[in-house]
Parts: sequence; C-alpha cells; structure tokens
Amino acid sequence: MSDFELSVRANRAASCKFRDADAYQYATREAVARMVREHNPKRVILLVHGFSSKPDRTERAYEHIERTWGANLTDDAVVGAYHWPSSLAYSGPVAYHAARRRAKEAGRRLAVLIDAISDKGIDVSIMGHSLGTVVMGHAAVCLTDNPHLYVNKWDKAVFQAGDARLSMYRADTEYGQAMRKLGIDVRNYYAKSDSVLQISKLTLNGKRIGRHALIQPGWDNADAQVMHGGRVRHTTYKKSEPILMDSLTFLQ
Repeated sequence: MSDFELSVRANRAASCKFRDADAYQYATREAVARMVREHNPKRVILLVHGFSSKPDRTERAYEHIERTWGANLTDDAVVGAYHWPSSLAYSGPVAYHAARRRAKEAGRRLAVLIDAISDKGIDVSIMGHSLGTVVMGHAAVCLTDNPHLYVNKWDKAVFQAGDARLSMYRADTEYGQAMRKLGIDVRNYYAKSDSVLQISKLTLNGKRIGRHALIQPGWDNADAQVMHGGRVRHTTYKKSEPILMDSLTFLQ
C-alpha cells in the first residue's frame, strides 16, 4: 500500500512518513512524544480528509481551516492532520470502491495514532469529511478490539458530508456499537443539497455510491445548509466559516 503520512501540525511541529505497521507505530509515538515536548497540549484536534484528496489540495484546505479558527483555538489545543492514500490514478465508481477498501487500513492506523495520543493523557477530537468519516468508523472498531487499550481519550467527533452508506453507524451495527462503547459524542453536518450524495445511478456491481444526506438517529444532526445560509455543495464544509466555527465550538 502507498505511504500513509502523519503530520501532527502545531506550526508544523512534527511530521513523519512510514511504510509498514511496525515503522508506523514507532514513527507515530515519536511524533506524538515530540508534539508533547514542544506544545504540551491538553487536546489534539485531528482532521481526516475524504476521497480523491491530493496532498497539496488537502494541505491548502487544512491551512484554510486553521486560519479560519485562528485565535478561537484555545491555547492548550493543537491541530493535527491525518493523511491517507484516497487519491487513485483512475476515477469513477471503481476508484471510489477501491478507496473505501483503503479506508479500512487507514482506520487501523488512525486507531494507533489515537491510542498514542490517549496514552499521553491528551483528549482527542476528530473532524472527518465524506469518506474520512468511514476511516473514523474503522478506527473506532479497532480501538474497541484492542486488548492493550487501557484508556481512550477520543471523546468528540464531527462528521461533515458523511458518506451516504453510513447505515453502518446504526446503533445495532459493529460501528455504531464501537462509537457508543468508546463514549464518543458526534455532531453530524448534512445537506440535502449535496449533489455528490445524490448520485444514486452510479453503481458498481449493484452497489450504490450515494443516495442522500446522512441523518443518523441518536447523533447531534445539524442542517449545514441552514447554518451556512445558502446552498451547500460537497466541498462547502471545509470552506464555510459558519460551519467551521460551529465545528470548533463542538470539538473543543
């Protein structure tokens, strides 16, 4: 599999690349330890991108989010970026389903990062966009299956433009049970005007890519279109100041 990249970014405090599980665990714990030495945060807010996010474009989006949050970010919090290989050389339904398979491995590695941060006694919030929310779900399952996890500090999650097939988060599913077992509060931003989640005619072997906006019972569901004050497209979430500021209020 392609490189995963972790950038624990508090003024670009630490970054590392890794190719295999052992190297990843070592690099992750080293990056977290370096972040703690330099910033001693009480909370880390992780950002997880979605499908077909090229590194340079993702980096610009993350920088915009941090500029928008600006002085509203508390002094004891840092922002981290979790990069995973969601962009493929081809496009369309085949690429999307391939990225969904990669999301499972990305979730496992995100779980290692959450575990490393929690082990330092630091609270964790995660904001994911689109397919990034699926990565978060896989991470939750991995954490509940981890016999060595003595403390979990992941307590807040923001979903933006959640993948339309997130029925996997129902309370009676493995993912729903994992989120509940970990005690994670979820704020879910949805928009019925999001055309990407309406492309129900695009299928691969009879599997739908999207149907409609995700509204999950038991979560704090927020209509992004009302909050934004206008039509919300699939990429609006990471650009809209009202949505981003509301997300930060929840995450902190």
